[in-house]
Amino acid sequence: EALVLTHDIDRRVKVGEVARIDLLQAQSVQHQAATAQAAADGALARVTAQWRGLTGMGQVAALDEAAAPVQEHPAIALARAQLGAAQARLALAEADRRDPMEIGLGMTRERAASGAPRETAMKISLRVPFGSDSRNASKLAAARAEVSAADAEVQGALRTAEADREVAQAELDAARRAQALAADRERLAGEIQGLVARSWRLGESDLPARLRADGERFEAERAHSRARVETRRAISRLNQAFGILP
Repeated sequence: EALVLTHDIDRRVKVGEVARIDLLQAQSVQHQAATAQAAADGALARVTAQWRGLTGMGQVAALDEAAAPVQEHPAIALARAQLGAAQARLALAEADRRDPMEIGLGMTRERAASGAPRETAMKISLRVPFGSDSRNASKLAAARAEVSAADAEVQGALRTAEADREVAQAELDAARRAQALAADRERLAGEIQGLVARSWRLGESDLPARLRADGERFEAERAHSRARVETRRAISRLNQAFGILP
C-alpha cells in the first residue's frame, strides 16, 4: 500500500498536482513499512530455525483444538501407576502373614565307641513358622499408609489438572473474544482507509489524512495478527492442560 501511494504521488508531483513534500512524506512512510517488513521477516526466520532445532520438523505442526479426557493427563497416569504399585505391595503384605520356612543342613563326625573310626552324619532341620499378627502389623500399616498417600496423590493430580483446564479454557475464551474484536477493528479500518484513499484521489482529502488512515489500517492488521497468535497460544496451553504434549 505504501509503495502504491508513493508511485501515485510521484506521478502527481511530475504533473504538478501536489507538492514535492508530499512525495517525501510518502517515501518516509514507505521506508518505515519496508523496515518493519524486514524486521518481521528476520524474526520469522529466527523462530523457524529454533523450531527446526527443537523438533526436527520443517513446518510448524497444526494445533488440534480437540482435547483429550482429563484422565489421560500424564501426571494423572503416573499417579495412578504409583497407586497400583502401592496396592500390589499391600496385597502381597496381606497374603504373606508369616515368616518363610527355613531349612538347615549340617554335618557331624562322631565315634560310636572309644577307638572306633569317626562316622560322618548329616543333619537336616526344617523350621515352619506360624503366622504372627504382631510381626505383620507394622508391615501392613506401612503398606496401607503408602496406598493412602498414593490415592491422595491421584486425587490431587485430578484436582490440579481440572483447575489448569478451567484456567486454560477461560484464557482461550478471552483470546477468541479479543480476536473477534480485532477482526472487527481491521474490517472497519480497511473500510475507512478505502474511503479516505478514494477521497484523496479525488482531491477531497489531504495527504496527512490519507497517511493516518493507512497507518490505522496497518496497526489494525497487526493487532489482528497478534490476536490470532494469542488464540493459537491459548489453544496450545489448553492442550497441555489436557496432557497433550506439544
